[in-house]
Amino acid sequence: MPLVHLNTCAADEFIQVAQVLASKADMLPMQYIQALSCVLDDCPPMSVNRVRRLLEEEFNAPLCSVFQEFSEQPIGSATIAQVHSAITCTGRRVAVKVQNVWNQKVMRFDMLNMLFVSKLMDRLEIFLPFDHTNILLEYSKQVRRGIPSTI
Repeated sequence: MPLVHLNTCAADEFIQVAQVLASKADMLPMQYIQALSCVLDDCPPMSVNRVRRLLEEEFNAPLCSVFQEFSEQPIGSATIAQVHSAITCTGRRVAVKVQNVWNQKVMRFDMLNMLFVSKLMDRLEIFLPFDHTNILLEYSKQVRRGIPSTI
């Protein structure tokens, strides 16, 4: 299976790792960077129903009582969160970041699995043309710092 096809078929948490790897031109061969670049632009957003439900749970109120206007189409979307434009009931324009809680839980689990496989490859002396274990270790630190606990 070609690398590009593998990445675009992967779950969101693997797409995020691919996004980090795609930005590591100093660590990976150019053919990997080019193959992974497709994941930098394509992150499907959460459904508007899910976004509405998450926000209403967080605010403990219907969305229409918090915002005069709320854009159903996100301004931007990533694997951990997406951003919507809105106008509060006081008339203030805001950007609303909505975190994908499910993806965060799955990402933590998948990161452990990827690290396990990477370390196993190291022990079995299966080497890639880049230091996959250290990249994953560094990335796992960044992910832990980058996932806040609230919406």
